[in-house]
Amino acid sequence: MKKTIISLVAIAALAAGLQAQAPAAAPATAQKNQKNWKDQAEYALYSEIIKPSATPAERLQNLDKWKAGYPQSEYADTRQKIYLITYQALNKHREAFDMATEILKTEPNDLASIQEILGYVRALEPQDPKAPLSAQNKADLDTAEKVAHYLLANADAIFAPDKKPQGATDAQWAQAKPTMMKFSEFTLGYIGVEEKDNAKAEAELTKTLQMDPTKAEASYMLATVLLGEQKDHPEKMSLALFQYARAANYDGPGAMDPKTRKTVDDFLTTKAYPTYHGSTEGLPELKALGYPSDVAIDDAPAIVDGFREPYAIVRGSLAGYSERADHVAAEIERLRRVFDEPDRDSARWFQTARTHYALRSAVLT
Repeated sequence: MKKTIISLVAIAALAAGLQAQAPAAAPATAQKNQKNWKDQAEYALYSEIIKPSATPAERLQNLDKWKAGYPQSEYADTRQKIYLITYQALNKHREAFDMATEILKTEPNDLASIQEILGYVRALEPQDPKAPLSAQNKADLDTAEKVAHYLLANADAIFAPDKKPQGATDAQWAQAKPTMMKFSEFTLGYIGVEEKDNAKAEAELTKTLQMDPTKAEASYMLATVLLGEQKDHPEKMSLALFQYARAANYDGPGAMDPKTRKTVDDFLTTKAYPTYHGSTEGLPELKALGYPSDVAIDDAPAIVDGFREPYAIVRGSLAGYSERADHVAAEIERLRRVFDEPDRDSARWFQTARTHYALRSAVLT
């Protein structure tokens, strides 16, 4: 998901909404249940902030003046949102993250703040995976985890029809909800990885891929988590190999960049797969899987392990089957011909192997 940055159009929309209710000058007396400027000077400062010609740097300077001069402004909530947008425009995501956290204390459904926290928590964490987490890193992950869980539990309210931002179409708003739910789930998986909590990471990344099979980065993360558990859970290696293959070979929407895909593929080809299998036999067929969703995650380990069993053994396992003997014999012969074809296409070879596996399963159960 692209990092979310609110454009300056949002400031204009926010300003327009506020100007519609703001007096042209400071009122002589405050009206009950209505926001009021403290004086004309506060309104003038605000007017400078929302000028279309104001640069983000100029806006930030005036925001600081406004906050220092009017700390108890009745428009403090609006000021916080303009601060958030301005920090984002200046690429100050430490400050933006902190401001978003403050906004959510009183407005937990504020989507701009939710997007900032979920979209940029990774940028605030150590880039070296071996680096220890600081107290601030841990606090940021905790904040992001709470926000992700909140969005997943309250998506209907956050994305209610009456919450649609000005300028967004109905179709865009309808798509925003599932997009952010998927990203929230992925963020929970990422947090598990950062915290080195393998159980959490595995559970949340698996949920991510169930919600969005195209999320190749989640496949890569899950594969890495499972590989790290191979000593205590060798049975998870098959799924790890499947996820590495998925991350390396999938090139549709949600795919990783070509350079990262090559790195993953090199690791799978030269180390992970041959270490587990003892050779690269069956690797082309694994890479020819229909990505991202032809094979269910739950079926992957059995299919991967099926490549370890020589065809002769599978044929032997079918030899005693009598109820559909003619069908089995014909299928074995068809499979043999495909297996023996010179210059066989790996995709067709895998389809044969998958049929082979399905037939074996049906016979043996």
